[in-house]
Amino acid sequence: MTRKTDLSLPPYFNLDPASAAAKLGRPVDTTRFAKAAAFCARGRDDLARKGYAPDGKKRLRKFSTWEICRYLIPVASSHLRRVLRNNPELPQGEGEGGAKWFTLEEVLALRNFFAEEGAAKKEYRPYRPKGLPAKVVAVANFKGGVGKTSTAAHLAMSAALDGYRVLVIDLDSQGSMTSIMGGRVADEWQTVFPLLAKDYALHVREENEVREAKGEGPLPLDETPDRGAEDHGGRRGAEDALAEHRLDRRAAEPLLGRVSGSGLAHDAAALAPVGRTHRVSGA
Repeated sequence: MTRKTDLSLPPYFNLDPASAAAKLGRPVDTTRFAKAAAFCARGRDDLARKGYAPDGKKRLRKFSTWEICRYLIPVASSHLRRVLRNNPELPQGEGEGGAKWFTLEEVLALRNFFAEEGAAKKEYRPYRPKGLPAKVVAVANFKGGVGKTSTAAHLAMSAALDGYRVLVIDLDSQGSMTSIMGGRVADEWQTVFPLLAKDYALHVREENEVREAKGEGPLPLDETPDRGAEDHGGRRGAEDALAEHRLDRRAAEPLLGRVSGSGLAHDAAALAPVGRTHRVSGA
């Protein structure tokens, strides 16, 4: 028995362009886009403030005794309570009875105490050879929306909870990582983008001088560096002009490679998130 084929035409067939266009609303201009962006920004700020402390700052939550003994310090909860009773100089946490809550700084203090006074066969502190430089891990991918920021944030938080000292450098002009860590980013010019833009523009200017000497056409770039040099004199004038953030956005696209290259050039390990993979089945 064969299945009948659906011969009905798709809904976009036999459309009259004029009548379809007449049903559309008025064109969306930049004013409406700006209004929508303002609403989105207010909504984002409202959601962010719900996770902030009353003073408007974002702080790490406290950890319970069970969480400390289960994930952070390899000791039994009964032994931890006994140690706290016998050593009142140690952080005692907040709460009644056995339900105590500790900040991460207090957890680190307890970890250091057990590393000095605890069982010799247990590793209370993370392994860290003395004298070695910091390990640099770059999380990068040219594709957007694959989880770079989330991967970097979870990796940094996990290492910090393990007891490592972690420095997070946000090389994304969107500043999402900065927002996750409690920072405020009004626009991309408050991120690392201006530094890279200035460096890139000066590099292109020098490259264009070489290309001009060879009789080749210049690479596209806003005339701001040259105008700044004429107004203020020399290389310093170009830097001052670029510092005012008047760089043409045409120069922004090659910066994607420059940002990733700058991060990858100094790393000891690299992670490239690829996002969710979808399994496609066929006949």
